[in-house]
Amino acid sequence: MNNRLKEVPALPPSLVVLGLKGNDIETIEEHVFERATALEQLYLTDNCLTALPSSIATCRSLRKLQASHNRLTAVPADLSKLPHLELLRLACNELTELPEGLLHSPALAWLSLQGNPLTDTRLRPVKTSTRIIDERELTIGRVLGAGASGEVYEATYRRGRVAYKVFVDDKSPDGDWQDEMKLACMFNHDGLARVIARVRDEHKEIRGFIMEYQDGAPLADRPTQAQLLRCTWEQGRLFDVKFVVSSLLSVSSALEHLHSRCVAHGDVYAHNVLARADGTSLLCDYGAAFVYDKKDVTYEKHEVRAFGLLVRDLIERVDISFAEMNAALFCQKQLLVMAQRCLSVSVENRPRFKELTASIKKLHKTLKLSS
Repeated sequence: MNNRLKEVPALPPSLVVLGLKGNDIETIEEHVFERATALEQLYLTDNCLTALPSSIATCRSLRKLQASHNRLTAVPADLSKLPHLELLRLACNELTELPEGLLHSPALAWLSLQGNPLTDTRLRPVKTSTRIIDERELTIGRVLGAGASGEVYEATYRRGRVAYKVFVDDKSPDGDWQDEMKLACMFNHDGLARVIARVRDEHKEIRGFIMEYQDGAPLADRPTQAQLLRCTWEQGRLFDVKFVVSSLLSVSSALEHLHSRCVAHGDVYAHNVLARADGTSLLCDYGAAFVYDKKDVTYEKHEVRAFGLLVRDLIERVDISFAEMNAALFCQKQLLVMAQRCLSVSVENRPRFKELTASIKKLHKTLKLSS
């Protein structure tokens, strides 16, 4: 990564990870991927690519493809032949459409597209009235977390606690920080982080924003290289069934709200869910979010799969205590059926978030009545 490479040689069949981010690659020849049957991760972010070779379909093991910040005008239809492709980053290219087959890829769960003609025409008209403050008005404290695009600090503003996100890099694999800021200012929902103001630094540049501070902790840690695309959960950690249902209700409701406004989150993960002690949660980090046309419901169905993976992870960690055994087992069974529907290989057969939220509300009500 971050060299001056212009060419990619033919890849050996044993290669599992290839990182070529931040180079000067304009073209990848068809023969490059012809034997790369074991390749699982491919990082091409921040190059000069105008096309990807169709031979990428040979990489049958590919699960993660990052190709944001290039000059792609199209992607090969053969990407839809990759049965295990789960994460696809294509932000900040020149795409006007995606192949229909790709939108119905059975494993796709995490997608970013903002910064393309395909999405820009829908975000550009969005106006934000969020006020602007100077950074000197903040007292900045400890780091709360870090992501692909920036860092989040605890801070004080007008004697109140806030969370301050600062963008430290112009380019991230997920997209452009300016798009993230604009999208973050759009939302007003209990399950989403609310932006209070945009922040101007000492150079008079707006490079961050402050949000309402929320107590709580992420449900899990970020994936490691060994746990590719799967969060790292604290060993032996169990959750009360009421906590699990409350958290899932918050996340599903937040995603229902986003998709009602034709916005895909793009990064639905447990490590992006900030949970309070009672389970009520916030879905955070809009770095991969993008706006889509209302007729393109398949984008919502991708997120439903990501949500299904979250449901499955939490099902496995329900604490079935003797006192609430019947309620816990009942909820586990109901959530297992829900997860199976969300993870259907047929994109069309997956439920939408409106239905999921209604189902979880019923479970939540049932638990309240049983307590």
